Amino acid sequence: MTTEPVVEPSATPQPAAAARAGRGRRASQQPTRLPATTPGLLAGVVAAALAGLALLGTAPLGVGVFAVQVVVALAWLATLDARGSTGAFVLGVAASLACDVVVGIADTPDLGRTALVVALTVVASLVHQLLRRPRRGVALSVAATLSMAVFASCAASYVALRVEGGGGIADAAALFGAGVALAVARLVDVVVPRPAVVPGSRRGVVGFLIGLAAAAATGWLYGHAHADVLGGDHGLRMAIVTALIALLADLAVDAVLSTAPPDEERSVAALTPLGMLLPVVLAGPAAYVAGRILLG
Repeated sequence: MTTEPVVEPSATPQPAAAARAGRGRRASQQPTRLPATTPGLLAGVVAAALAGLALLGTAPLGVGVFAVQVVVALAWLATLDARGSTGAFVLGVAASLACDVVVGIADTPDLGRTALVVALTVVASLVHQLLRRPRRGVALSVAATLSMAVFASCAASYVALRVEGGGGIADAAALFGAGVALAVARLVDVVVPRPAVVPGSRRGVVGFLIGLAAAAATGWLYGHAHADVLGGDHGLRMAIVTALIALLADLAVDAVLSTAPPDEERSVAALTPLGMLLPVVLAGPAAYVAGRILLG
């Protein structure tokens, strides 16, 4: 009588099982589990808070903008999972503070002052790469640092505009418009999510258009209430230009969540504050340019 050999199950996962496990982990991080409405509503709150600070003065607005810059730097590095993140974060915070100070102490609005800060950040980033050990992921680390400096310059646009006569009113019109647009668009998306702006996105065309219309109405009403400084037409333009850039940035962040979410839980978690703050930050230069034209 012969005994059949007993085949023990392999202790190591087979390729198919490993693939299924990978898909399972990936599925747990799909964008359907990420908040679709909260970032837009919180973005509206942040924009409104910055608008209130702009009305109080340049220094209060600078403090609020700096807080936003720090959170964006943290979330950006976590999302990218870049090497040398501690040094990069220090450089990003230093660049943020420098951008806010150089435009805030100027006698006239001059966002061009931040160009020197960005240039110095390039040099400091290269020195940081030479000093750190081991030197892995150099390109991503440099890119993360320099992009943080650019984000800092964008956010400092609100501070630069505040220096202009009537800049506080213009800043508030822009920020109220952007905040209303982001919040309203997200709320409408809950009710009317289709047609989507891009395939697979959670953002709808109807929400985008209604958000833009809400920003226009907000800007006109706010500008009309401050007719001696801004006026309804100028308030509408300030709000709609800023809201358009904020909504487009919001769509870009959500497209990442919808089509290519990060694998790491840390990166996924960081996308929520990034999606909340980055649209407001990136709309800063639009508000600055529009304000300089309309107030000048």
